[in-house]
Amino acid sequence: MDASNNKFLLSSLLEMDIKNKSADLDEKLSSTIYLTSLCTSLKKLSSIKEKSPQESVKKENENNWPLGEEKTAMNIPVINFDRLPQLCNFDMLKSFDALILDYNKDKLNYIIEFKRCSRDVLIRNYLKPKSDDNIQNKLKNSQQLISKKLYIEGTPDFCIKKTHVIIVYHGKNNTISEFNMTYPCKEEITPKGSNQKQNKASYSYNNRKNSPNSILNLPYMDDLDQIIKKLEFAKCNKGYFPIPCAPKYKSSKHEEKSRSFSIFSSYDFIELLENHKFFQSVDWGIYKKYLPAPIENTPQP
Repeated sequence: MDASNNKFLLSSLLEMDIKNKSADLDEKLSSTIYLTSLCTSLKKLSSIKEKSPQESVKKENENNWPLGEEKTAMNIPVINFDRLPQLCNFDMLKSFDALILDYNKDKLNYIIEFKRCSRDVLIRNYLKPKSDDNIQNKLKNSQQLISKKLYIEGTPDFCIKKTHVIIVYHGKNNTISEFNMTYPCKEEITPKGSNQKQNKASYSYNNRKNSPNSILNLPYMDDLDQIIKKLEFAKCNKGYFPIPCAPKYKSSKHEEKSRSFSIFSSYDFIELLENHKFFQSVDWGIYKKYLPAPIENTPQP
């Protein structure tokens, strides 16, 4: 702990983490994108396997969602953010999954939440402010942990104001939403009959499915946008990411188009990792020596 501000030094926590030889790979503070995206912990999976082999197969399959099938995701280092509350003696219920620190001046840090669910479930269950496991609460908790309990060596505002929020869900951004919306009816005048009188007026209803982005422009998206701005997380300007994602960029006076958070489907996130090698050039600064060695194969419980 840093005596000057009563915060826990991240370097000291990582140093202790290296000495902890008994922890499972996914419990280590120094982790990878793959390990922080697991639905079921390796320890819990091992316990389930002893009691119910059939159930363990199901859980293993859930762990092997698209991020788990890519070797790159197993080799990109992150800070296991879920581990930090316990290490910092911070009484909080939920936090984000992963943290990436980039000391490159023109790059952002990233705080990432992985959700193994469809886009629609993400919206219904996690973006609504009143849900039990909502994104807003996790972000507030994560911001409090960083600002009050954790000391990250760097510039004074290095962490929050340089950190961009990323949410990854299981699915594709270019698929049509399963939600149907009935739009207002439209009166249609039928042609006149032989007696030169109109027989009736008919009404048609437009029951079309939403476009991919329309469902992501709901009120909770605006709520999330305002909360993230209030917490002072970093926005990203248009073109920062080499592939499209949600929500749409917004314009503001005298500034470039930007957005306060980014939502990727798991497939698009893999493209970001594999084809664009987006996180391969991260400069971890003094934390590089604490990063895990590459994982060649998916870890087994």
